[in-house]
Amino acid sequence: MLTNNLIKFVKSLQLKKFRDKNNLFIAEGIKTVESLFNSSTLTFEYIFITPGDFIEKLQIEKQKPLKIIEISENEMKKISGQTTITPVLAVIQKKDPPKLNYENNGLYLALDGIQDPGNLGTILRIADWFGVKALICSNDTVDVYNPKVVQSSMGSLGNVNFVYTELNNFLKIHFESQSVLAADVNGISVFDYRFPEKSLIILGNEGKGIRDYILSENYKKISIPAFGKAESLNVAVAGSILSSLWRKQYPSSR
Repeated sequence: MLTNNLIKFVKSLQLKKFRDKNNLFIAEGIKTVESLFNSSTLTFEYIFITPGDFIEKLQIEKQKPLKIIEISENEMKKISGQTTITPVLAVIQKKDPPKLNYENNGLYLALDGIQDPGNLGTILRIADWFGVKALICSNDTVDVYNPKVVQSSMGSLGNVNFVYTELNNFLKIHFESQSVLAADVNGISVFDYRFPEKSLIILGNEGKGIRDYILSENYKKISIPAFGKAESLNVAVAGSILSSLWRKQYPSSR
């Protein structure tokens, strides 16, 4: 039964302070919920569904103890953050912080103040596609559990490691300066660049780029050459190109 208290509780998870307080987040839509459901890193608390056969499909693929609540479309409107009616909404426990050995080779992406939820969601999909070891996010990067991030990640949230931290100190502790690369318009062309097998690429804020005090560190600056008149590339597009070029050089790196 969908009580008023439960409605208020689920709707509160639209806000970061309540997601942090309860260690929970929400996911909506068949594709997103199905992908997250099949992730071994996540535990579901509730699944709210409108009438249909969606939940039977999930239960056949993987048995999990769930609080499954069937509700009407009007009730779904009360708890959903979307403008169109979604057939399924899930309340899920946040992932445990990853235990990573940053001495290992591989590709890492550092996000310096990314603000757009759609960009972060796309970067999660990129990281999932190219096998990025982890996203290292500055503390002011948009919350990875923001519903719009979860939605645009299309389930990749469950497959990607990420941490939030004071970025510059973290890089100094865990990465040698020669393995850190700053994506900057004044950098050298990546087209003829040989990436280190252990590479951390810093992607900057959508409007301001990478912070000056990070750029002032002894990190190599790299850029994607422009051949037209556009002033800049979208940060997620740039991240995809750079990840692709690194992966082309190290197709077997895990």
